[in-house]
Amino acid sequence: GLGSANHIFFRILYALVRQGMDVRLASLSGGLKENAIARECECIFASATPIAALEQAVEETCHAVATELGLADAGMKAALSLAPQLQSALDAPSSQRLIRLGFLLPNGLQCMSPNIPDLPIVSLNLGRVTLEGGHAGFLFSVRSPMDSARKELYERIAGIAELLGASAAISNDYPGWAYEKDSPIREALRAVLHRHGLELEEIATHGGLETGVFKGKI
Repeated sequence: GLGSANHIFFRILYALVRQGMDVRLASLSGGLKENAIARECECIFASATPIAALEQAVEETCHAVATELGLADAGMKAALSLAPQLQSALDAPSSQRLIRLGFLLPNGLQCMSPNIPDLPIVSLNLGRVTLEGGHAGFLFSVRSPMDSARKELYERIAGIAELLGASAAISNDYPGWAYEKDSPIREALRAVLHRHGLELEEIATHGGLETGVFKGKI
């Protein structure tokens, strides 16, 4: 239920472009690391559009997003202010392609488990975005215990990137730790705990652990 500052930011920028406003990106910095939901995002851009029109569009989109998030992530805000004069920025077509890319890339929860109640089983997170020296970067953390689901998300990201003149690459990947209905080691642990007067409590979570690497090797 949390909002991603990076995802929201591209939604705001895309709203400006869709309304025919002039946006020429100079720099972009959002999020701290790819495996955490971005809390803040900041962008510097040039525009020939009057600032009053930009402010109104930003405010309208921000209000819509805040309403959608509701109490799940209260306090979301976006601000627009004048920056010092820029020495350089991307041209309008390049800026629009970059904004469309950020808007279209998937983000967040993709699928819930069909077998375990309330368990996310496929998700991805646009944790870090940058634009510096004319080069933009998008860093994702893709999560799923199913290799096929992760591969499908990789291919979707690469496909969208290719359509807009960008490229995608996998920097690292590791096997998932999928739930095993019949697990001898779990039942052995349950028996040991029971002999000591304890009961095993099973909890499923959506995250990666070294166990996935060990299982993949085994």
